[in-house]
Amino acid sequence: MKLTFLNIVIILLISASTASAAVMRPQIASVTIEGCDSFSASHLKKLMETRKSTFWHSSRLHHDLLIYDIKQILDFYYGQGYQETKLRDLQIQWNADSSAVDIIISLDEGRPVLVDSVIIQGVEAEHLPEIRKLIPLKSGGRLDYLLIRQSVDNISRYYGEKAYLSATVSHNIQQEAHSALIVFQIDAGIKYYLHSIRVRGSEKTKDWVIRRESNMSAGIPLTLPSIDSYRRRLYRQGLFKTVHIESEIAGYDSLANLTVTVEENLPGEFSLGGGYGSEERARLSVQWNYINMDGRAAAVGAEGKISETNRFLTLKHFAPYILRSGLYFHGGIAYSYQIEPDFNRETLELSGALGYPFLEWWRIDWGYTFKHSTLLDLPPDLAEGFIGDNIDQYGVELIRDTRDSRIFTRSGGYYAASGAVSNPHGLLRAEFLRSEADFRLFHTMNAKGISAFQFKSGALFELENAHIPLEEKFFLGGANSIRGYGQNSLGPLTNQMTPQGGNFYYFLRQEFRYELRPPLYVKVFIDNGGLYSYFSQAKLADSVSAAGMGLGAVFGVWGGRIEYAWRLENGAKPGEIYFQIGQGF
Repeated sequence: MKLTFLNIVIILLISASTASAAVMRPQIASVTIEGCDSFSASHLKKLMETRKSTFWHSSRLHHDLLIYDIKQILDFYYGQGYQETKLRDLQIQWNADSSAVDIIISLDEGRPVLVDSVIIQGVEAEHLPEIRKLIPLKSGGRLDYLLIRQSVDNISRYYGEKAYLSATVSHNIQQEAHSALIVFQIDAGIKYYLHSIRVRGSEKTKDWVIRRESNMSAGIPLTLPSIDSYRRRLYRQGLFKTVHIESEIAGYDSLANLTVTVEENLPGEFSLGGGYGSEERARLSVQWNYINMDGRAAAVGAEGKISETNRFLTLKHFAPYILRSGLYFHGGIAYSYQIEPDFNRETLELSGALGYPFLEWWRIDWGYTFKHSTLLDLPPDLAEGFIGDNIDQYGVELIRDTRDSRIFTRSGGYYAASGAVSNPHGLLRAEFLRSEADFRLFHTMNAKGISAFQFKSGALFELENAHIPLEEKFFLGGANSIRGYGQNSLGPLTNQMTPQGGNFYYFLRQEFRYELRPPLYVKVFIDNGGLYSYFSQAKLADSVSAAGMGLGAVFGVWGGRIEYAWRLENGAKPGEIYFQIGQGF
């Protein structure tokens, strides 16, 4: 909606009258909107760039920006069916020393245009009930142009999901005074089937690798969800910077081609970084990856870290599309030296797994791990629990990952369940079963608020005449499990009050994150969990809880956070402070 001539004159006169005092642009002390009976003033202020100054940000008066903001408000009213809304008055009140102003915007809403009825034409009777559900406009409601656009998009999507890719949806508004008749005209066209997939822009990647991700074969109905799913799978490969998929009608026999145009990422990546964490203290890390070997999306990589409490080096390999099928392989070799609170742990590990993705977000891995652990500087009360032998495990893991980002997740979920058997043939000394589950859920509450929830649990079960070694037991407590407690400090203790690990654990973590000005966000959280010698001994009354708050930042693919947590129990000690890399979970 355009500003009226009178509106502009009022604003320009006020601008001219205050120009002499605006040599130094004044701060904005407050912004008030009056006459907004149908919408809250806080909602209308979100449409404006002109805002009052806060502790975090000083806002200055810009008259041209204020004119633009008022136009935004009037356009909003017009889109909501208020075609008579106008600016009644605008006041800019200066304080005594001309250093700040109060802005008062007065509106005259007028009467809205109401929807008399909604008519749908060109729809077969079998589709009519579903189409009506997709139109949020109701008789007697306001004429909302955003809802009209949403209705058109919903209907187009409905037919696209049924392979009617050429369906057209138009609308006509017949308005008289404050009443409107809305007519939707639909032409479904014909249903289309996939003919072929063409690839463009792939300089290194094999064309068959790109086609393989479609999960579509010639002759199947070509739907919008299948195209969207194809695009997501290509992005998740990490090979491409951009992916564009367009459908093109192949002829009059209901066949259509897909043209996939990609822009490839650089195949190599190297990073070197340093930092400080409350548990790791000073650290230096290095990472190198090379993806898309021979154009087949295979990858090799190396990662290393040196800190005051941990040193490790990992070499890894990933090979998808084994025999051009959906099977993939990943494996590696890793060395680590970890300084625990009561002992030191040296580990050499070799692993390999075959996996297969299925449906949209699921994958399953079958793997083997060989591990040799050595525990050093063991306290006498822990020494008898250490076997110091080789351990091999065969396991399976089921994973569903729908997170929108692994760096800073705003929506989606992560669900993983795994089980492993150690030394199933009894060739070595340790024999036990291991199972773990990890459930995370993220939900965007509003424009800047995020709810994050995690439940994680694990259990060890001894087999007949077997003993679970200390190096395989679970430990709990610290920045990545239950905050407010020292690293690995929870659970059963020896007679010398030394943590000795347990065979069953669980923890729950709930966070509420709020994004400030990029790249910062704040959070509050609460944790609960427990570590027990056996599953049968687990009791909620014996669990521990902690609460806290934190500040985080995200810079590209890097992120960090500082958190303070205190224990929720009588006689608790002062809280713990954590400096960590990443978002936590």
